[in-house]
Amino acid sequence: MIIEEIEKQVINLLPTSNILLDEVDYSIIEERKNDWIKLSEVTHSVVLVFDCYTNKFVFVSNNI
Repeated sequence: MIIEEIEKQVINLLPTSNILLDEVDYSIIEERKNDWIKLSEVTHSVVLVFDCYTNKFVFVSNNI
């Protein structure tokens, strides 16, 4: 399954949200990327981080 298909499946599973853009802090994503990379390496797992506001993956480990 390619990443676009996974995104569509996740979108279908999630309820819609009324969050305001001003409330979203994307700086945490940059701060955590190294942690997610390390997690994928240590656990030999794929790590996917999905942004429910934009309905897109904001991080996909390179071992997918």
